[in-house]
Amino acid sequence: LTPQERDQVFKNVSLDSPVEERVAALSEAAKQNLLCEVEKALTVDGEMSNAEKYFLGRVQKLVG
Repeated sequence: LTPQERDQVFKNVSLDSPVEERVAALSEAAKQNLLCEVEKALTVDGEMSNAEKYFLGRVQKLVG
């Protein structure tokens, strides 16, 4: 996210809100970027544990 996008997200969404609300507040481009970054982070070591697979599935579901 650009600094302006990040500021906008934090202005409009409470960090205490459910993650579903925070992801819903993102633009479509930001959602796809989030998914891409999560996928890169989870595969950095060349393996994906069951917990990481579960987390990726949750993120995929949230970004729709």
